Amino acid sequence: MPDTDEAIPTPKRGWLRPESISNWIATATALISLAISLYTLVITTNEPEVTLMMPNQVRITQGGNSGPLLYLQPMFISTGLSERVEVVTEIRMEVAATKGTTSPTQFVWDEMGQWVADPNTMMFNWTFTGDAGPFLVSAREAQFFTGLFIGPRDWFFEAGTYEVTVTADRISGAQQLVGSVRVTLNEEQIAFINNSQGQQFLIFPVEK
Repeated sequence: MPDTDEAIPTPKRGWLRPESISNWIATATALISLAISLYTLVITTNEPEVTLMMPNQVRITQGGNSGPLLYLQPMFISTGLSERVEVVTEIRMEVAATKGTTSPTQFVWDEMGQWVADPNTMMFNWTFTGDAGPFLVSAREAQFFTGLFIGPRDWFFEAGTYEVTVTADRISGAQQLVGSVRVTLNEEQIAFINNSQGQQFLIFPVEK
C-alpha cells in the first residue's frame, strides 16, 4: 500500500498570480498612454486646417477718382485640432462676368476697415483700421475683417451677374484657400453707384 504520509501533489491551474496581473495591467496602461501621447503630438503639430467663409453680402460703388470699390468681409477659421498658427500672407480677388468671354478683372486688396454709423446723417462712414498685410489664424481665434478691394480705374461694373473669387495664400505652403460668391446688379443700381462718384455704396446680397 502507498505510504499515506506522502504528500499528494496539488494540480496546477492556468491562473495568473495577482502580481503578474498587476504587472500586465501596468504595462498595458503605459503602452496606451504612450500611444495617446504620440497621437496627440502628431495631431496638434500637423499643418493647420483653415477654412475660408465668404460673407452673405458685399458693398459696391464706383466712379470718382478711383476704380470700382468692393467691400467684402471674409472669415478665416481654424477647423482642425492642430495647435499650430497659420499665417495668411496675401489675399487676391478677381471679378468675372458670368456671361461673356472677357477675362476676369483683378481687384487689389488695399486696406482693412469698419463701417461706423453716423447718428447725424443716419449713414455709415468707412473708418480705416489697418493696411492690407499678413495676419494670423489660430485654433483659439478666428480672423474676420472688412477688406476694401479696388479694381482698375478704366473698368466698371455693368448690369449683370458677376462671380467674385477670393484666393488666400498660406505661409505653411498648404493648399490655397479659395471662396467665391455671385452678385447681380441691375440697371437702376448701376445708375445709382455711377452717380454717387464713389461716395455712396449699395449693399448686394450674394449667391453662394
